Amino acid sequence: MQRALDRRATVIEVEVFLLLSLLPASAWLVSFSGDYRIALLRDFFLLLLAITGVLSFFKGSFFLKNRPFIYLISFYLFWLVMSYFWREESFSQWLRGVRYLGEPALLLVIASLIGSKYKFPYRSFVYILLAVVMLGYVEWFFPSIFRYSLEGFASRGRLIEYHRVGELYRMQGTLAGPNAMGLYLMNMLLLYPLWRPRSRLLSCLLLLLGLVAILLTFSRSSLIGLAAGGILSLALCAKKWGIKTAPVFLSGLVLVTTLGLFICAQRTDRYFSDEIRWQQYKRVWEKRGEIGLMGRGPGSAGLVSQYRLDGGSNYYTENTYLDIFEGLGLIGLTAYLLVWAFLLFHLFASEEGEGFWLAIVGVGMLVAGVFITNYTGQAAIWTYMLLVGLFLGRVSVRGNEHRA
Repeated sequence: MQRALDRRATVIEVEVFLLLSLLPASAWLVSFSGDYRIALLRDFFLLLLAITGVLSFFKGSFFLKNRPFIYLISFYLFWLVMSYFWREESFSQWLRGVRYLGEPALLLVIASLIGSKYKFPYRSFVYILLAVVMLGYVEWFFPSIFRYSLEGFASRGRLIEYHRVGELYRMQGTLAGPNAMGLYLMNMLLLYPLWRPRSRLLSCLLLLLGLVAILLTFSRSSLIGLAAGGILSLALCAKKWGIKTAPVFLSGLVLVTTLGLFICAQRTDRYFSDEIRWQQYKRVWEKRGEIGLMGRGPGSAGLVSQYRLDGGSNYYTENTYLDIFEGLGLIGLTAYLLVWAFLLFHLFASEEGEGFWLAIVGVGMLVAGVFITNYTGQAAIWTYMLLVGLFLGRVSVRGNEHRA
């Protein structure tokens, strides 16, 4: 029996590690292969985890009564599917929107199914983060290196656009743009207390490389989210940890973030970018009655509405909540916010440090989501939902065992 459990834990560990490794490399794999279907590898790993989760369910390690967030997420997913009946977009575009908005929530549910006996080894992030950051620096110094494609042996792949601030390139590494890399690095940096290596030298080096990398993305939304998470953790931990550890680290984090925001404020195109945002905010406000309770459909708004399959209008505000409101209406937005509220409440209420730092990352994502969609590149939101699901699944089962 124990051997079977050990084998199952090993399978879960391999599946989780492979998915986490794939997420920051997915965009480059699409570019290199020249085939967008490579992105379906995420769906493949989601299916593998789902199979493992179903086995966990039938083996009795899943207790629905201790996972009330399942009901909230189930309603959100139900509303997402039901939008088929009032959608404005074509079926293929609607399905694209459902996949885009629904899979991260589904991943959270699946991860909670397999998280009953599995504690994620956060130090394995060191290898993933080191690879992401170092490849980011390589791409920053040699911007064309990851734009090679096997499709027709073209010198430039699908990652065609070069993002710049004046004469400087914005770092994006293997991810789908600098904002996607910024969100991903924001998550990793706020989780630093969980994954930091035992070696102090390696720990400080990785932290420094990560902080400089997120500055070089020039992603204002990610830096604002990093500042929000850092300031909140500083406020909550200062008395508990003392002056020698957390305050020093977090003060440096806030200082670097502030410096980054100042640098980003010098962008020559910031007025143009901000003007577009305000125009979109004004449009959503004026069309709020038309959007109403139902919305236009998940494929007709947000980042997924860019380069639409049906050639329809692009409704993209660069604001997670306005995009979801436009796509799923007031009911869908309310369900989405309730899911986040419940997750943060239970993460902060947990007595484990893992839950606390996952909650801090959640705050960072919520704040960053005001200025950019959290689904940019998918790597950040998928990573976060996977880790939260694994943690809540384990905590829920432990709570059931205590009651028994």
